[in-house]
Amino acid sequence: MNINLLKDSFLTIIEPTNIMLVVLGLLVGIFLGALPGIGSSMAIVLALPFTYFLDVLPAIAFLSTIYVGSAYGGSVTAILFNTPGTPEAVATTFDGYPMSQQGKSKKALGLAISSSAFGGIFAVILMFSLASILSEVAFKIHASEYFALAILGMTVISALGTSNMVKAIISGLIGYFYFNYWFRSINSYR
Repeated sequence: MNINLLKDSFLTIIEPTNIMLVVLGLLVGIFLGALPGIGSSMAIVLALPFTYFLDVLPAIAFLSTIYVGSAYGGSVTAILFNTPGTPEAVATTFDGYPMSQQGKSKKALGLAISSSAFGGIFAVILMFSLASILSEVAFKIHASEYFALAILGMTVISALGTSNMVKAIISGLIGYFYFNYWFRSINSYR
């Protein structure tokens, strides 16, 4: 891991414009995540037109914090109304909403934001430490590994699709054509 790259990344992210975009992205993400039916991906899609006038790094920082904020924002409605705002917050309804009914909604929201922050920080540290190793492994994957992955997918389809064979065949064909298209597009870049 190159320490100079980490230093340059840190100096880039603490620029005042980037800090402002990170805070704004977090607030927008929490708001959009709290709206039921708008998940993390939809929040990014809704905010994407606002990044057209930005440079690449501030735009990525803005969209990344929208994703993170919306993942937490879904737990707000899950705790207070038993309606998860995002799919990630479904499990929060099991414990958060009963805590809210007992009058412990502040504690539940505090636990949700602290666990979200801890998980995000842990994931960033893990990705910083494993990114170079994972990129080396990704370039070593060739046709035989893709073939094994395709066989695994067909095995799973055949095991799970015994009750409705037509749906299993259709999903297998969709997967096959998508996989074929994806594999050809990957190989065109190598």
